[in-house]
Amino acid sequence: MAASPSKSTLTSPYDGESRLHGALLVDEILTRLPAAAAVRFRSVCRAWNEALTSDHFVATHSARAAAARQPEILFFPPAEGSSTSFYTCSLPPEGEGSPPAAARRLLTVRNLAAEYVVLSRKPCRGLTLVMEASLSEYYVFNLSTGDHVALPPCEPAQSCDNLYGRFLPLNTPWTPFEFSSAGLGFDPATGEHKAVRLFLISGKQRQFKCEVYTMGSAGGWRPCAGDVPPDVHGYFLAGLPPVTVDGSFYWLLTPSRDESVEFKNTPILSFSVGAEQFGWVHMPPGLRKRVRHLAELDGSLCAVVHGLHHRYRSRNADRVIKLLTWSGGTTSSWRTRCRIELDSLPRPISEELDEEKLTIIPLCTTAGGKILLATGRHKVFAYDAERNSVHKVFSMYDYVDFPVCHTDARLLINIFLHEERIVGVPKPPVKPPAERLHGIPKNLIKPGQTCLRCHLFGENHCRKSLTQAAAAPSTSLAGRLRSRRLISPAGLHVTLGGHTVSRREKHRSDESYAYSTRERWTKQWTPALRNCLPNVMS
Repeated sequence: MAASPSKSTLTSPYDGESRLHGALLVDEILTRLPAAAAVRFRSVCRAWNEALTSDHFVATHSARAAAARQPEILFFPPAEGSSTSFYTCSLPPEGEGSPPAAARRLLTVRNLAAEYVVLSRKPCRGLTLVMEASLSEYYVFNLSTGDHVALPPCEPAQSCDNLYGRFLPLNTPWTPFEFSSAGLGFDPATGEHKAVRLFLISGKQRQFKCEVYTMGSAGGWRPCAGDVPPDVHGYFLAGLPPVTVDGSFYWLLTPSRDESVEFKNTPILSFSVGAEQFGWVHMPPGLRKRVRHLAELDGSLCAVVHGLHHRYRSRNADRVIKLLTWSGGTTSSWRTRCRIELDSLPRPISEELDEEKLTIIPLCTTAGGKILLATGRHKVFAYDAERNSVHKVFSMYDYVDFPVCHTDARLLINIFLHEERIVGVPKPPVKPPAERLHGIPKNLIKPGQTCLRCHLFGENHCRKSLTQAAAAPSTSLAGRLRSRRLISPAGLHVTLGGHTVSRREKHRSDESYAYSTRERWTKQWTPALRNCLPNVMS
């Protein structure tokens, strides 16, 4: 009796040639695919699904993507409308040459207004925290695969009004504006992702509170283990996401204009994700009031320091932008990473970088040693410290159209670093079908209330639909991937991208300039139906 072929090498009955070795196929071919394509290939068969979901494949795919060392930029246009599209493009590895010829659309999220979207500064192991600032709603996305989850509802923060507006050092980007900031971190001791939210308590003047949500847990937001330092009360929280460096968050607090409060401490507040304790980062006294922004640069905390304010600058004063990095410890741990002499740059670039309200955030250092600087004008510049030269490598205007009123980013920047990683988003345990009604817990529907579907199709329509849904077989993985649309319990519609947007043919999103009939109907009736069935259109 002939021996059966081995599992690693099978003989094709058609051409007699041996098939490709399974390990070679996975390690050398499939690991080179984009994350979205690798996820779609899981629907080929059970063997592929098992191989492409293994820890070995995920680690190999992440290591190969990191070894490429080619900066990849993530951006989203601040267009008006009810959807947000995320794009990515790769820059030259040396930070030289012409801008990229095309950008790739990762995904489009409907029911998420782009003009109010706030993203975490950098992905946390492939996951990105997305905030809808006008509604105080939080989501965690894997922007490479489209996997996402909505975080539980949180306590509302204090909104800007006439009482607090007179103490603010700057204008709020939108109204109403909530004084809250959130970030996503990872605790290596427990292997869990944590979303941390620092906010001003509603109705209580100058009192901050910190809440933590552990990804994948059945509970909601909880108070953090440590107390917020009393010296924080009186500072202004600008709503920017914190900077994440080595398992800690860092906030740059701005002193308010309240003359009754005396500010003694440094404005940089730290928070340990693992221990859930607060602390302060000390800076040299001469630099405390000159720090514009904080960022993460090559694994270190970076402070962007500008020269004197325009009104206090003399004619002979140097126009300089400094990048200082902090290695931890005392005040003496701050080191000057680079010093950008604006007077030695070409006049158009120097004037653009020297604007008073312009945001400049360092992204990373390229393989050639150049520092990529993103600005609030939706551009990226490459700075060469050896030659003290700056040139533009990316402009969002070359790929997408958006209204003129959004020339400046409303909150920080709309350009980030993208991390290609195949990782699932931790989700809370799914409740039994009997406890849910159209994705909404029964306890949210008050007795005596009738949703629109029951009103149109009969009083027991929802219960009949629930019974039919429980009896029907679950949708297969292949069916979900064929549709290429994922729907979360919060009503977000995520459509995976894949097409290319060239620099010559700009992309104008249909969702940004026109609404379909269904979207118009939703915008008109959703506020009235929110109390009886929030996600009736889902």
